[in-house]
Amino acid sequence: MTFEYVFQFFLGGIIVTLLYYFSKIKNNRLCAMLPAIPGFTLLGLYYVYLNKGNVSNYLYNLSIYISITLSFIVLTYFINNATKNIGLSVFISGILWICTICSIQGMLLR
Repeated sequence: MTFEYVFQFFLGGIIVTLLYYFSKIKNNRLCAMLPAIPGFTLLGLYYVYLNKGNVSNYLYNLSIYISITLSFIVLTYFINNATKNIGLSVFISGILWICTICSIQGMLLR
């Protein structure tokens, strides 16, 4: 059981390290691609299936969360283009993302 958690921690650490590395060498393409790889989505699906969870509910909830997160990214992009202030863009979009996530919890399936 401990090995499973160590392996998962190690895998997550590799992704974070790669994000840092690609941003440091200014490789925006790979830095943007890493978070978009559906690896975590498939891993979550695998774990839900493995633990005999409700796969349909997982996919439904995931589609809602991904839609909200995509909206966050698009909003951040447009606010940053308008203001040229990434901090303000992330702050405003982040507040709206948190409010949206909190307000939709009743719509999600268990």
